[in-house]
Amino acid sequence: MKRQRHHYIPRFYLESWAHSEGKVFEYSLGRKNEIRVRLVTPKRTGFVWDLYKIEVLAGDYAYDVEKKFMGMVDSRAAIVFQKILSSQMWGLSSEERVEFANLIFSLVIRNPQELGLFKKQFSRDWDKKIPDIEERYKATLWRPGYPDSFSEYEKIVAPDYWKVAVYEVFCNLIQDENFSRLLSSMHWGVRELSVRGKQLLTSDRPVIMTNGLMGESAHVLLPISPDKLFFCSPSARVVECLYDLSDRLLLRDLNRKIMRQALSYVYSARQFDSKVIKKYFAKADYEPFVRRTLGLVQRPPH
Repeated sequence: MKRQRHHYIPRFYLESWAHSEGKVFEYSLGRKNEIRVRLVTPKRTGFVWDLYKIEVLAGDYAYDVEKKFMGMVDSRAAIVFQKILSSQMWGLSSEERVEFANLIFSLVIRNPQELGLFKKQFSRDWDKKIPDIEERYKATLWRPGYPDSFSEYEKIVAPDYWKVAVYEVFCNLIQDENFSRLLSSMHWGVRELSVRGKQLLTSDRPVIMTNGLMGESAHVLLPISPDKLFFCSPSARVVECLYDLSDRLLLRDLNRKIMRQALSYVYSARQFDSKVIKKYFAKADYEPFVRRTLGLVQRPPH
């Protein structure tokens, strides 16, 4: 089967930065540490060939994660995203808020770096990460003549079964009820940033969030266009503060943060100063999210 583009930055998201020709400015680091600038459509950036392909499955089944899960997350979130962009956020249903929360969490962990680390750590004694694996084996997989335990079954019949299970758990993680419920119940806000000659950037790691989401100052920020910022917090005071900050100060600090936490790409709607991008590009210490939250993978997939 022909390889597929699997976007970890959804096309509908980047389209907010596209100008009249439907293209965005993409910035990346070249081999000599110089900033490379390309004008590209959202289709041709923010993807990896076959990123979510399940290698051990045949035919169309190998693309189930992209087709049946990522496609579902993105298609549902795209509708909510457009409502938020067009100032209809206050009319969102509780289900739509959850769908947007799932999108935000997916943007944190669906990139190649996070997924690669997730697979690597999951592969180590992965069956022990699913507490009821033996019970599930006997209830769903076992047939007369099969090995008595799942560990024996894996060794004899399906030594690569973990390569399927990892995506089950990964998809379950993106839809983690604790995270989506927490995020959807927060105070939400959107504000326009209007500074002459300035624009809000985005990147391949566009979500800015505090290490914890339960504290008084906890918050999540997501640029949703060159002049609009989405944010949420469990504290109404934090949301009020974000509304009160000056456009110029907030725009400057956001862009620096976006550039610093980028891994491979920074994006803009209009050409941005490459010297500034080089100064801040990928300068933040990268601490993978899945490494900080491995407790979540202890939960068995449903």
